[in-house]
Amino acid sequence: MSRVEQSIAVRCPLATGHIHLDNWFRAHASPDGERATLALVITAAIVGLDKPMSVHRSVVATLRKPPATASGDASYRVQWEPETPGPFPVFTGELFLEAVSTRESLSLRLHGVYTPPLAFLGKGHDLIGNRLAVATADELLLRMREFIERDFRIEQTRKKGQRATERYELPATLD
Repeated sequence: MSRVEQSIAVRCPLATGHIHLDNWFRAHASPDGERATLALVITAAIVGLDKPMSVHRSVVATLRKPPATASGDASYRVQWEPETPGPFPVFTGELFLEAVSTRESLSLRLHGVYTPPLAFLGKGHDLIGNRLAVATADELLLRMREFIERDFRIEQTRKKGQRATERYELPATLD
């Protein structure tokens, strides 16, 4: 087993981040609501090769929400594996929504362990597995950030529109 830890900043308050992350998984969910299938194109630079190696794989990511952490940060259990068997890292870990220095932002942090796809060839071949695991984590976090930020902006626009309507709505009668 090898470790990977990646994070990304998200423009969304921590207080509502879990709602938008839940929306992301609902938007990508299978009928049972626990799995999201992501078609990821992974490009990873491998030392010793002249150009980056592209790996086209469909990855099945599964999210489960365990009980809240002691710190109050939301955490989710995350697993991914290739949709069809083959040389690709299988990952098990956690995704945390954490506070950052501003109230308007949060951090998505993914950490866990993966099984190197070519482990039977020896430890030196984990370099490829590590690059693929990091690239998969980065792509997953990027897609989550884009969705969460868009979902948050839509929610804010909707709220502003409702307040504007409430504030400026003319009475039905002028008695």
